[in-house]
Amino acid sequence: MIKLICGIELELEFNTELLGFLPIGSYHGHGLNDDGDDVNEESVAFGNRWIVEEDGSLEKTKFAEGRTAEFISLPFNANNYKVYLDSFKNTIYKTIAGRRGTISDVEKKYGMSDILCFNDSTGAHIHLTLLKGTKDEYAVYFREFSRIFKGKPVILRKAATLDILKEISSTLHNEVRKNLPDIYPIWSKHFYRPRYAAEMKKLEYDNRYLEWNLSLSDDNRIEFRSFHLRGITTWEDFYKMFEILFKTLNNIFSKELKKERAFEDTREFRQSEIEHSYTANIDRSVEIEIEKDQSYDIILD
Repeated sequence: MIKLICGIELELEFNTELLGFLPIGSYHGHGLNDDGDDVNEESVAFGNRWIVEEDGSLEKTKFAEGRTAEFISLPFNANNYKVYLDSFKNTIYKTIAGRRGTISDVEKKYGMSDILCFNDSTGAHIHLTLLKGTKDEYAVYFREFSRIFKGKPVILRKAATLDILKEISSTLHNEVRKNLPDIYPIWSKHFYRPRYAAEMKKLEYDNRYLEWNLSLSDDNRIEFRSFHLRGITTWEDFYKMFEILFKTLNNIFSKELKKERAFEDTREFRQSEIEHSYTANIDRSVEIEIEKDQSYDIILD
């Protein structure tokens, strides 16, 4: 039994005339005090399954009263992705409704393009961890969060070959071209970006600015940096793009894991990586819902 555990980083510009001046946490939970010293700060919750942070690399391009931010999900089982997208969308409309009427009214009046946009400065990075079996417990770390899942981690940074990573990218291109043809031209143009998500031509473990970031300190996690939402302007296409992504990831990793000795661990994972608690470093004035592991597993034949 294999689980694909993911975390999403959504970078975007939003319209403050609708969403207001949302409380936004400091980048990666760090800020500067009056003396200019780096200090840890609590992150700010956005609904039950996300936090929101500043990101100085993002630019405002659309809204006269625009603001940029990065929205970060809790780690989740990939087969449960719609719950997290729903939480993001619903929190958007609840926030607007608090200023402009009922949720049903604002959902009818304002579409995605009225509220937010994904411009050339934005991405939608996906962090990936693979777990196998159900006997062990493993703490998946992602940004400010740690959550316990059942399973033993695959050393994904070593197991994910260049062929596998390139197959994911090429399959994603084919599926977006087929299922979102109007979006594909601008989306494909934005897929590879120098100094941000350059095309990976060989495995590199010390360069984070490639389509696949293998330089994370956690050997069991990799980051898909080329994935993005440029060209997405409706909620329907937003959901469709993530459906394509997670279907592609599930299909390719499932296929690879069926192969004899595929992704076999070459070392024991560190005892310090196991935690028997559910934690989230957030502003507790708004509670994040920390769910226990669910049975949304990839079942291999």
